Amino acid sequence: SDPAALELLAASAEAHGGDDRFAQVAAINVSYDGEWLNNVWKLQPMLVDRGFRKSSEERVEYGSGWPVVTQAHTGPDGGKKEVRWPAGKPQDDTLDGGASVIYDGQRIEDPAERVRQEEASAMVAEAYRMFLTGPFYFTQRQGLGQKTDGMTAVMRKPTTVLDAECDQVLVELRPGFGTSEVDRVEVAIDRETKYVRRVRFSLDGFRKTKGATADVEFSNFVERDGLIFPTDFLEIVVHPINREVHEWYVTELSVEFQSAAE
Repeated sequence: SDPAALELLAASAEAHGGDDRFAQVAAINVSYDGEWLNNVWKLQPMLVDRGFRKSSEERVEYGSGWPVVTQAHTGPDGGKKEVRWPAGKPQDDTLDGGASVIYDGQRIEDPAERVRQEEASAMVAEAYRMFLTGPFYFTQRQGLGQKTDGMTAVMRKPTTVLDAECDQVLVELRPGFGTSEVDRVEVAIDRETKYVRRVRFSLDGFRKTKGATADVEFSNFVERDGLIFPTDFLEIVVHPINREVHEWYVTELSVEFQSAAE
């Protein structure tokens, strides 16, 4: 890694409330609502899962190992999709250590479709943790046990995001999002506020999006118990197409902290 890149990530974490404060987090509860744009569901129907993914209630739990994400998605017709990543133990006909996915109380019967859904859901759950927690996703990554093989970071050329001049860090993650062995993220950090304003990332955790690249832009930052979070998000697929595909926003957000005894 480039020391300057690691220092910039650390400075961003400090601006978002500090690594020491975030290390005390036991769980984050968040609810989202949003809209899919420009017919993206026709290009990636399984990943978008439009019938079940509009609003959601999610919880990220932090402990001694890899954070656990649970999601309850609700679709426009009232259908519910429940996801847990990591699943905790392999399920029949699933990827080893993949996500648990349940639709309206039932598991998918077809083994091949089940694996694809778990692969896509794992990638989404892990990426959404990155979107919400920003620099902490990278600075807190070390010490998560054997699942983490490594992270490297190097400086990239500056850019402008939402009229803010930003410095950029390119991070390589092993493992990547979900079941991916490796993913890369270009993190744009506001020079003035040191907030993360955009991540540009690979989507190699789902076989149908391998080679694709997407941006998520962050805005409307809020403070919760000494920590700073974005609440408005816009996703743009930049390769192989250039198209806004998803906008969503936080409707509720709360943070739970470890007790002093712990």
